[in-house]
Amino acid sequence: MEADDLVERAIVQLLLTKNTDEIETLADDLGAMGDRRAVGPLASRLADSRVHDDPDLEEAVCSSLVRLGAMDRRGNLNYAFVDPSRLDPQSSDAVRRLSSVIPRRFFPAS
Repeated sequence: MEADDLVERAIVQLLLTKNTDEIETLADDLGAMGDRRAVGPLASRLADSRVHDDPDLEEAVCSSLVRLGAMDRRGNLNYAFVDPSRLDPQSSDAVRRLSSVIPRRFFPAS
């Protein structure tokens, strides 16, 4: 299977699954794959209460976003999205669209 197919399959699974262990594994996998198409789907998971109520799950999603260049780590379990100008247009657009449903703590004070 081609890498593109693996990324697309992992993104679809991430968006559809309700299983927290699977969310964590898929987030880790997508971060390791390094494909920026995963930024929007990963960011969308931060709007999910299952993720932001579970420190391990939040850590997996945010760590992957750090690996993809969309977030900075600012200490233990303290993450923030980078300035949109540092993102590719697709990632920047996804984060902007999701900003109203993602907890405010992930956006640095402007």
